[in-house]
Amino acid sequence: MTPYALFMTGNSVLGLAFVLCMIAVLVQMFMHDEAGWAIACIVLLLCGCGQLIAFVYGWTKVSEWDIGLLMLAWSLCIVGGIIQVAVGLATGILLG
Repeated sequence: MTPYALFMTGNSVLGLAFVLCMIAVLVQMFMHDEAGWAIACIVLLLCGCGQLIAFVYGWTKVSEWDIGLLMLAWSLCIVGGIIQVAVGLATGILLG
């Protein structure tokens, strides 16, 4: 397996986990009668800030909704993605 293929596989896994965590937070919003926030996040996904709003709102409700592990997993997906891109750039995998 080439380094680029390995990089893309890891990127796909992190991306899928990120999306699943975001969907789980949106479901929690609907379950806790925060449909307005959830719909706003879904609509704002198109311009790229919906996931940020859902992430921040999830952390503000972490103890109230008991979603600590979910938010930790989502945070680790973000940190993992940042580390992956940094390593990809440092090793030249992303530069061709």
